[in-house]
Amino acid sequence: MKDILLNSENNLLIENGDWQEGASHHQHIELLLTSLPGQWKENPATGVGLSLSQNGVIDGFIKRTIAVQLEADGFKLDHLQITEKGISIDAKRI
Repeated sequence: MKDILLNSENNLLIENGDWQEGASHHQHIELLLTSLPGQWKENPATGVGLSLSQNGVIDGFIKRTIAVQLEADGFKLDHLQITEKGISIDAKRI
């Protein structure tokens, strides 16, 4: 999947005066995880709001929320693991 790419500050990646495009699979997943529900005007239910779970209990609810959001965005989730060191997601665009 190709899309317009963002830099580390989530601004448009511009090189030589032009927007850059490329593989955006990981970028889409990152935006789903970091977005809060209500931030996407055209899809107000989109977003996991992972930052709200920081220093909290990781339970089945957050895992289910991630799985549902990925599926709603057209991904097939093959593997999801949440540890103290981070999140590991293996998902493919369907």
